[in-house]
Amino acid sequence: MAFIHAPGLLGPTRPRTRGTQPGPRRRRRDRGGPPRGGREPPPAPHPAGTPGAGRATTQPRPPTVTARALEANAIELVAASAVPVVISSRSDIVLASGAAGVNLPERDITVHDARALLGQRLIGRSVHSLKSALEAEQDGADFVIFGPVFPTPTHPGSAGLGLIALGEVAQTVTIPVLAIGGVDAERGAECLAAGAAGYAAIRLFREDPAP
Repeated sequence: MAFIHAPGLLGPTRPRTRGTQPGPRRRRRDRGGPPRGGREPPPAPHPAGTPGAGRATTQPRPPTVTARALEANAIELVAASAVPVVISSRSDIVLASGAAGVNLPERDITVHDARALLGQRLIGRSVHSLKSALEAEQDGADFVIFGPVFPTPTHPGSAGLGLIALGEVAQTVTIPVLAIGGVDAERGAECLAAGAAGYAAIRLFREDPAP
């Protein structure tokens, strides 16, 4: 299970019923303004489940799990979660569970096709290059997840794309860019300073004492 910290992307959490998880918040940025890395630092993360937390959880897509099992797990997760739930790849599971949106792997269906299914729900795209980030933005993605930024056990043998590449993507596209890959608390701050709107991680949030 991966968790996302992105105060500029996700609205405050609130009690909800199935099918009413918050939708996307788009941001606008003046390309002629100062670099995002020079802006005031974002607020410190709030504990998950408090107003303004800016956190979400993403449900992975294990290759050996059936669609029915994924649906049951997603419905349970949406009902129990105090933060928005984003499903990996499966737009049909998003609709069945009432999740907040989907994150599409780079080689998955187009954002345009996912939008036809999901309407105004959040739609993100995992990307590994500036070119792919620009394509995702043009296709209508609400955000992109860029990485791996740092070396990570999930991508053995990769040195990571680095903070410079992350900053280039964040400065070029106008949708939020979230960093992923080897992110810990210190590196999360570095990603934000490089221009990322947030970051996604697994181990970092498991170690977080917040509920």
